[in-house]
Amino acid sequence: MARAVGIGLPIALLLTLLGGCHSPPASRYEPRLTMDRLVAGVEPPEDTFTLLVERETKSRFPCSLVIGKLTVSRADPTGPLVLLEMTPADEALWSEAFRGLAAVRDLLFLRPRNAVPSDEPDVDALLDAAQRLGAPLLLLHVVNRFAPNSAQVLGVLYDVPERHPLATIRTVGQYLDEDGEEEPPEKGRGDQRETDARYQAIRQFERQVVACLRAQIRMDRPPPKPEPHRWTPLYLYDWIGPVLVRPPASQPTPQP
Repeated sequence: MARAVGIGLPIALLLTLLGGCHSPPASRYEPRLTMDRLVAGVEPPEDTFTLLVERETKSRFPCSLVIGKLTVSRADPTGPLVLLEMTPADEALWSEAFRGLAAVRDLLFLRPRNAVPSDEPDVDALLDAAQRLGAPLLLLHVVNRFAPNSAQVLGVLYDVPERHPLATIRTVGQYLDEDGEEEPPEKGRGDQRETDARYQAIRQFERQVVACLRAQIRMDRPPPKPEPHRWTPLYLYDWIGPVLVRPPASQPTPQP
C-alpha cells in the first residue's frame, strides 16, 4: 500500500501542474474611455460613424490609409494613450475588411519603433508619421474593455494634409448570461467569439470604418479628364516651304 501511495502522489502533483497550465488568463479591465481621449469637443456616435466634414472633395481617392492602434497606459490609465504594436492577426483582419474596396489603394500600419519618434506621441506626431508614409488619411482607434463582457471601440479618421478630423466612429458590445450577469468569455470553454463583447465590437468597428470610407468616396470627384485641343491645323505650309495646291481633277482648267 505504501508503494501505491508513493506512485500516486507524483502523478497527482503532475496532473495539478498540467491543469494549471490550462487555467484561463486573468481578466483585465480598463477605465471606460470617452471620445475626448482621442479628439476634444466631439459627441461620440452610438454604434456607427459620424461625418464631421461633409463636402465634396477632388481626387482624394484612390489613396492609402494609415491605421494606428492606441491603448491605455498600464502605468497611468488616466494619462495619454500610447501607440500599440498591431499583431499580424490584427493587420490581416483589417486587410480582409477592406478587400474589394479599390478606392483604398493599400493599408499602412503605424509601429512605435519605426514610425513614431517617441513612446507617447501626440496626435500631431502621428499625423507627421502618416505624412512621412505618404498617406492622406489616418485612422486612430482604441479598443476599450471596461467590464467583464462589455467593450467599445473609439476611432477618429483624420485628414493628414489638413490635419483635422473628418469622422468619428464608435461601436459597443455587451453580452449577459441567463442570469443577466456578465461572464468573462475567457472563463468559458471552446470558441466564445459569438458572445465576446470585445471581439464583436472590433468586427463591427471594422465594418463601420469601411462604411465611413464609402460615404466619403461617394463625395469625391475624379480629376478632370484632358480634353483635345480645338486648334485648326494649317496644312498649306510646312517647314520646307509653301505647298502647291492643285485644283481637283473634276474642275475644268481655265483657258488662256
